[in-house]
Amino acid sequence: MQIGPIQNLYDDHRQVENRLGRLDALLAAPADTPGLETDLESIVRFLEEDLEIHLLHEERGLFPVLERYIGREAGPIAVMLMEHAEMRRLVGGLRQAFDAWRQQRNPATASALSDAARQAAGLLYEHIAKEDQVLFPLAQRAFAESDVQEVGERMAAVNDPAKEARR
Repeated sequence: MQIGPIQNLYDDHRQVENRLGRLDALLAAPADTPGLETDLESIVRFLEEDLEIHLLHEERGLFPVLERYIGREAGPIAVMLMEHAEMRRLVGGLRQAFDAWRQQRNPATASALSDAARQAAGLLYEHIAKEDQVLFPLAQRAFAESDVQEVGERMAAVNDPAKEARR
């Protein structure tokens, strides 16, 4: 059974996977493909902005509640947090590679962009699988309705900085 805010996290994962598939297709397209730069920019911005919100939903919404059941220092939450840090680093590298490619389109910058995209996508696909197959089902089994409600409230606070400041 998929419940409330956890379903939203699953849904976010499908959006990320959709964008990664599109990114892969764009990188395989000829450099003179109409709209290539705009479409790549849109995906990089999605990863910088929307993925960041998703990570914050997990870090400030799901993980604090789940850690009451499984702890934070070792195990799945610790691994997810390390991977979140690495994702942020890789998305930053993707931005740098994209900007370099946009400034000077040549085989070297195209190769660097492709490499950066492959690294980020590889970690994202692995991370999503871990959360979808292990972490989220664990939370769904452990959580009482009050926990689910709290996760939802915490996630809403991420979207509203005034609410978060009051937490």
